[in-house]
Amino acid sequence: MTNLHDDLPQKRIADTTLIKVNQTVGEMLAEYLPDGVDIVFTLPDTNEPPAHPTVSVFLYDVHEDLSLRTGVGRQFSPSNGMLMPGSINVCCRYLITYWEMKASSSSDSPATLADSQAVMIMNDVLNALINARTYPGLSDFYGRVIPPSEQLNSLGNFWQSLGNKPRLCLTYEVTVPIALTSRSPVLAPVKSVSATVAQKPGIDFYQQAGVVVWDALVTALDAKSPLDDMARAQLKKVNITCVGTPFTDDKLPDQHLDITLSGVALGANLAAIQSVIDGWKAEAKAIGELEGGALFVDNVDNQVLAVS
Repeated sequence: MTNLHDDLPQKRIADTTLIKVNQTVGEMLAEYLPDGVDIVFTLPDTNEPPAHPTVSVFLYDVHEDLSLRTGVGRQFSPSNGMLMPGSINVCCRYLITYWEMKASSSSDSPATLADSQAVMIMNDVLNALINARTYPGLSDFYGRVIPPSEQLNSLGNFWQSLGNKPRLCLTYEVTVPIALTSRSPVLAPVKSVSATVAQKPGIDFYQQAGVVVWDALVTALDAKSPLDDMARAQLKKVNITCVGTPFTDDKLPDQHLDITLSGVALGANLAAIQSVIDGWKAEAKAIGELEGGALFVDNVDNQVLAVS
């Protein structure tokens, strides 16, 4: 027979931070309250006074605290190969009151004095709350005493529901992160990280290389046949553009250049220019240096036009 439970979704485990907050508030109060005072997490029955002096810690409102939203990166767990679940900040509001065993209506009753038991107990409660902004065992626990909130629909209506017997009360608010249910897929862990840095030439490096190549060209032409000032001035109409190999080392490497010649030159100079650059390619020797790196000419695109 088919098991009807086989197709049921797996039950998820809820975060228990809310329960820990309740327990923590009880521990905070117990550190200050005298022996014999009970701590309960509900409102006592007004028709049946408690058997012992009682502090009521009534959790009446729980909501997401949008004012404390923070962006926190999710951590990777190597044990299960998944990202740790995210979290949201949740605000818990408590109404804390003191209930004596039996109230007396006499004007000379100890309950009517400035240092009545109710006032002394609530003073202990106040000190417990304001001295516990944070608490060990709960991460990012943030507590504060606040005015009565609108969720109580005014204190007058609230006390009317409790038999028209107003008493001193404290409203305590705690914000804690509650983990979201993890729905992350299994991810491969990052076992190592490596990086390489490719050195890039300066923005004007190849412009400077063009100047070096032009100077080398003029020097080579002058060695073949001495140039006068007019010939040198005419050679300035020859433009040289360079591109080279990428920079991949920590220091500037030798550059093997592809150069493009453009502009105009006299017919006699054009032939001499072509002879020089053919010699550079054939000899495969450095024609100059720039910032510690030798410059070689690998390819030439000669687009210089001859003029008479």
